Amino acid sequence: MKRGIAISFSWIFAIVVGAIILFLAVFIAMNFIGIGEREQSTKTAQIIVNLLDPLQTGAEDGRIARPITLLMDTRILTTCNEVGVFGENRIQIQERSSFRGDWARGGNIPATKNQYVFADNIIEGKELRFFIKPFNMPFKVADMMMLYTKDYCFVNAPSDIREEISLLGSGTINATSSIRECKDGSIKVCFSNMQNCDVVVNQNCQNNICSGRVSKNGTSVNFYGDLVYPAIFASVENYNCGVNRLMMRLDKLSELYVKKAQFSSGRCNTALVPNLVTLNSAAKSKNLNSVVNIAEEIERINRGAVCRLY
Repeated sequence: MKRGIAISFSWIFAIVVGAIILFLAVFIAMNFIGIGEREQSTKTAQIIVNLLDPLQTGAEDGRIARPITLLMDTRILTTCNEVGVFGENRIQIQERSSFRGDWARGGNIPATKNQYVFADNIIEGKELRFFIKPFNMPFKVADMMMLYTKDYCFVNAPSDIREEISLLGSGTINATSSIRECKDGSIKVCFSNMQNCDVVVNQNCQNNICSGRVSKNGTSVNFYGDLVYPAIFASVENYNCGVNRLMMRLDKLSELYVKKAQFSSGRCNTALVPNLVTLNSAAKSKNLNSVVNIAEEIERINRGAVCRLY
């Protein structure tokens, strides 16, 4: 009887020890896999960040850059903050785990301080697309970089936007006159109130410059001119933060233009110093409406000046 009990305890002990060893082996393996996936996600994110600088337009026209094809389903998390002189964007990558099937934890990457990225908080897909537009107020301030993974369909867009979309010829952003012509699964952007729209743009245009509001997901933001594009593609948080970052950069650039105008006034008076000082004050306060009005006046004066400042 005692021998039978001893054998039973031996088996129980062996089973318990074996279970513990198996658990530890699986736990260690999962950790190694998690670390490897996190390193891979970090490398992918760093590659994307490294590609952002060469995508700057360096010109006055917008363009759609060649997309980045990713190896697996990828989730891109974009955040924005106004820390420091120019603020920053942060991009984090989460790739779908081939072992567990869920999203692997992404690693941290350096912040992008000189790039102005506009995107939803989270986008998913295997192809990352870039639409780049310069932001002029009135001189070039920076490039606005819209990141997206889905197709977009612009319905009843004004003629200038339709022409630009047509010239871009990307196939990922299309302009139609009817919502029925939009691709299945595309983001439907309507430039008039109608049913089944994901995004609605209400705008008024004067002298070929449009302003208004973009509404989606129960929220809306104001835009002016080419800011309509980041307002369409970005989340409310990333849009508002991105516009404030552009104002922060305009603040510093307008200070430089004040000095340039003062230096040039000895040989050729541009008459722009007071306006540039006012523009600088408006940019410091991040008052977009004031900035727009002052920038329009500076552009008018500069265009008619004998010695143009920019």
